[in-house]
Formats: sequence, C-alpha cells, structure tokens
Amino acid sequence: MNNDSPFVIGIDLGTTNTAMAYCRVDSEKPVAEIFKIPQITAVGEVNERNTLPSFVYLPGSHELPEGATTLPWGDYPYIVGEFALKQGTRVPDRLVSSSKSWLCSNIDREGMILPWSADPKKVSKISPVESAMKCLDHLYEAWNQRFTGKGENFASQTIILTVPASFDAAARDLTVKAAIASNMEVILLEEPQAALYAWLFEQGDNWRKILKVGDTVLVCDVGGGTTDFSLIAVAENDGNLELERIAVGNHLLLGGDNMDLAAAMALSAELRATKKKKLDSWQLNALCRGCSSAKEKMLSDDSINEIDIVIPGRTSSLFGGSITVTLKRELLEKIVCDGFFPECDIDSTPAVRNRGLSEIGLPYESDPAITRHLALFLSANASELEKKGCSLLPTHVLLNGGVFKSKKLSEKFINSVNKWYPKGQKIDVLDGADLDLAVAKGAASYALSRRGKGIRIKGGTSRSYYIGLEVPMPSVPGFEPPVNALCIAEKGIEEGSEVPLEGREFALSVGCDAEFRFFSSPSRGDDKIGDILEDWEDEDISEMPSMKIFLEAEGEEKSGVIPVTLETHITEIGTIELWCVSRNGKKRKLEFDIRHSEEE
Repeated sequence: MNNDSPFVIGIDLGTTNTAMAYCRVDSEKPVAEIFKIPQITAVGEVNERNTLPSFVYLPGSHELPEGATTLPWGDYPYIVGEFALKQGTRVPDRLVSSSKSWLCSNIDREGMILPWSADPKKVSKISPVESAMKCLDHLYEAWNQRFTGKGENFASQTIILTVPASFDAAARDLTVKAAIASNMEVILLEEPQAALYAWLFEQGDNWRKILKVGDTVLVCDVGGGTTDFSLIAVAENDGNLELERIAVGNHLLLGGDNMDLAAAMALSAELRATKKKKLDSWQLNALCRGCSSAKEKMLSDDSINEIDIVIPGRTSSLFGGSITVTLKRELLEKIVCDGFFPECDIDSTPAVRNRGLSEIGLPYESDPAITRHLALFLSANASELEKKGCSLLPTHVLLNGGVFKSKKLSEKFINSVNKWYPKGQKIDVLDGADLDLAVAKGAASYALSRRGKGIRIKGGTSRSYYIGLEVPMPSVPGFEPPVNALCIAEKGIEEGSEVPLEGREFALSVGCDAEFRFFSSPSRGDDKIGDILEDWEDEDISEMPSMKIFLEAEGEEKSGVIPVTLETHITEIGTIELWCVSRNGKKRKLEFDIRHSEEE
C-alpha cells in the first residue's frame, strides 16, 4: 500500500451500484470527488455516470452486433454497468446480479454458479468472486484511461474498499481476493463507518457541536441487497471527543431487491386478476428487473408518478407478445412503507419461517420488516451500550442507501422508530449525506484521515471469532467427541494486532487431511482471546464454513499430531489470519475458508 500516493481512492462495491470517489492529497483543502465512470449505455454508446450498476451480462455468441461490448480501453466478451442491466432486463437468464450477496452465502463462492438460474449448457457461468472482479477491473481500466501522469496509475494509489459491517472473515477475504485479481492492493472499511466519515468531513469541526459525550449514532444503511446496522458511541479521551464503533448487526439479505420483488409480485397479481395473464418465472424475473429500474427513477425524482414496464414475450421475436404494465408511485410507496417499515414495539423480533425443504440459494430473511430487525439489534446490544455509558436508544441516526432518497419512506422509517421513545423525545436525524455516493466519498475521506487529515473512528473487528477445539476422549460407538469453541479474535481488536495465545499448546494434525471448524458471534463482547466455550450451541454463536486442508509434515516431523501454539494476526487491510507455531519455530497459516469442498 502506497501511503505517499498523490491520490486516495474510495470504492463502494455495492450490491446494486458501484461508486468511486477520489481526492488529491496535496490539495489545500482535500475534498472527495466522485469519479464519473465511463460505461456502455446502449449499443455503440459509451457515456459517463456517477455510478456503475453492479451487474455483469454474458451475451450469447450472436446476440449483439460486432463492437457492442467495446470500451475505450478494450474489447470484452461481457458487459458491466448500465447496458448490462438494460440487456439483462430483456434476457434475465444471462444477467449476473447480487454477486456481493453471494460472497457471504454458504455455497461454493468460487464456483461457476452465476447467473444462478441459467442453464449451464447455454450460458458459461462465472463465480461471485469473478463477478466482483469484473466490476473492480472496470474501475481500474477507467481510471488509467483518464489519469496518465507519473505516479497516477491506479495500482499506485491508496485504495479503500468498503464492505458491509456484517461481512464475516471469509467474505472479507473473498472481497480482497477479487481486488487482488484486479491488480488492486486495498484496505477494507465497513460501509456504515464510511457513510459516517462522509458526514463528518462534510460537517468539518461543526460535528463536535452536534454530538456530545454519551450520544450514540445509529447508522442505518438500506442498500440494494442488504440492510446494515451499526452503533457509533461518542466518548471522551483526554478532554477530546472520540468516536467508537461498538456494535454491528447480522448480515441481512434484505433491501431494495426485496422491494423490487414485492412490486413485481403485486403487478403480476394485478395482471392475473384484470387480464387473466399469468407470468412464468422467466417473465417474473424480467418484471422484477423492470421494477428495480422504475423504483430507482421514482425514488430519485418525486415528480415521476408512474412508469410503464415492458415484459418481453416468450417468442422468437424479442418483443413478440410483450406485455406492458404500469408501476404507480402510490402502489410502490404503500408496498415499501407497510411491508418494510411497519410500526412495531421495541421488544419485537422478526418472524422466522422454518423451512422443511427448499432449493439452495441465498439465505434471504424470512421477515421483510426492517423495523423489527432493528428492534432486535438494539435489544441485543443493550448491555454493550450500558457498559459504554450510552443511552439504550440511539440519540442520532444517519440514513444511507438509495431507498431513503424517498422523503416519504425516510419519514415513515423515522416515525416508526420514534414510537419507541418516551413522550417528548425522538431520535435526531443527521442531515446532509449523499445517499447514493456517501459510502464512496466516506471511504476516500477515511483514507485522508489515515494521513492525519481528519478524525478516526475506533473500530476493530466487528465480531468475535472462534475455532473448533475437539475434546480428547475415549472412542464411543455412534458418538462424536464434543467440540468446544476457542476464541481466537475478540470483538473490537484493532487492525495490525498480533496476539499470541500464551501459556498453552494445542495438537495440530499434519501429514494428513484435516478439517477445521470456525465460528463467529456479533454480540459476545466479553470473550477474550484464549477463552474456551463449552456448550456454545445455545449461545449467539454461528458456524462459518469449515476448512479442509492438507498440512505438510516437514523436517523431523512425522505424520500425526504435533504440539503448536497459536497466534492471531489482524491484518492492516481488515482480514484475520491464524498462525500455528511449532516448537521449532515453523509457522503455518490457517486462513478462514474461501473455498468449499465438493461435498458441500
């Protein structure tokens, strides 16, 4: 990482849209600017946009005319951005979407699985990592086409790449892997923190007049595919105000995509009732994409009250037998307000649907009510707030994400939250954020703060991490030995930390295939590195994908088990490494799983 680069760059690799901001460090007053991204917008047309839709389209061999996928810096067999989304609305089986969400799923995230519903005999699929890489590679090439001066090459700059605060270690590693494949060396930053950095830099020193010791800022980010909650506490250190991220929510696959589907289902039901037309799954997918585009336009422009959506027909002609439906603002706002931001009690919990059997796919939330998920998040972190001397209900809220561009939707959310407060009290809304671009701008601003040009938010790891520790015991037919959870990274440990688990050795299998189990918890803030938890199944601890690996026996070591001590490294870029150190000083690294075995 070049800490003396002339530019700092912030990238928001979003589920629906990707944005990039930058600033020249040696400016008298560095300010994050949005990088306008050139992209194909129609056949033979390249235009600049503030954002790059995070979609990859994989065209058929004779689907588009020659040159249709040509960019100023080269020809490609795929399309990224605005035209990818447009073409994918017409032919959804060839559109890769929500690749960011797939990075945190429990399937083979490096397998050729996307587009998920496509027939592999007709479409050459790609992996979620490759999809993310293609979006990042587009930014890399676009930057290098514009900046050609000495030292201005993209790879030479300080690059901050944002991830959801709720991303686990494996998803973070995969994000870094996608960046490395695009020739980027990056530092990771949580998206809610980035949104707050954008607000802080916009306020200048004025933020110190708005926030005081004991205040808590709730950052609520409702994006295209995910909802992210974070709590930032305002504390005092040597007479100076400081900010600390003290809690993050679970990874919720709940956002604009769900709203698109809800609108599509409502229009589909209307078609069936009024015109006796039933859409098949392919057409419903196309309608969903159309609703997404219409929703984006309506939320960005209050003057638009309705938009026509064309659903392609199932004939050889692209628009043969097509159907036109109209999405009205009144219907969209009713669906979103009532379904996603309903009023509820502070002790409410999201509904859970126990599925007996279902198709493999993304682990979407059963309950679409974002307010109920927020109520659970605040209740789960009440003790953490109390320990920090903060109020149990947030004093301020910072909204982020395109959904809140609608004044009616943001007001509905705030009004629902205010029902939890005693009479005469309410949550204060921090105004001024650019809902689409704040995360990218905030990431660039964070890079400036690392150069000493602004306040830093204390954070560290957003959850505690554990490795499975098998309990030695005599073999018993039909009974597996119990597995305890050994804490290897406590919540809040800072980047750059290297912590040995002192005073104890463990038995490591070498010279054979071995399986390692990993766990995490977003709420267990009291566990320390080296703590061993028994009966962890009843706690707020979830299992991550396991790792199967062959560790070589080296030197005088023989196949079997060797005694090792453990070291946890929290890297500067925000990932976790666990090192096994043998008595002869040999170190072996166990990385959190970014692969899956064939059996999984």
